Amino acid sequence: MEVAVIGGGIKGLLSAYVLVKAGVDVVVYEKEEQLGGHAKTVNFDAVDLDLGFLFLNPARYATLLDMFDSLGVDVETSDVSFSISHDKGNNGYEWCSQYGFSNYFAQKKKLLNPFNWQSLREIIKFGNDVESYLGSLENNPDIDRTETLGQFINSKGYSENFQNTYLAPICGSM
Repeated sequence: MEVAVIGGGIKGLLSAYVLVKAGVDVVVYEKEEQLGGHAKTVNFDAVDLDLGFLFLNPARYATLLDMFDSLGVDVETSDVSFSISHDKGNNGYEWCSQYGFSNYFAQKKKLLNPFNWQSLREIIKFGNDVESYLGSLENNPDIDRTETLGQFINSKGYSENFQNTYLAPICGSM
């Protein structure tokens, strides 16, 4: 049997790799001149720089990491965090995922500001709503899977402030 893999980016190459290991004949079709998609090596001042992967989560990229291991590709561990700095006068806040919410109120005066409490409530609510939604999708194959993020946010009643100061920065970082 011969299988065509469309696209020579990392997903296409990984698919081809897994199929070949299973004994399938594979042909990869790629419209660009080189394989790899966004993942590539560029030379800058005689130094090879690998581009393309911001981070590899072992839980999400287990097959890719297995392939790297079998090919002898070195992977380095790094700390990954996300931070937001929203300056809005007295209603500004800063937050970093690396330390949970303990740094959300690093400046004690922020404890007295209702804006910060509203923001924190919506951040926690969002995490709970997403977890519940994903559980619904997993447990109900007949559920409508075409809902957009905007529809989800509107159906749950999130404030414009939440969308601008939390959701947009997170989506923009991906």
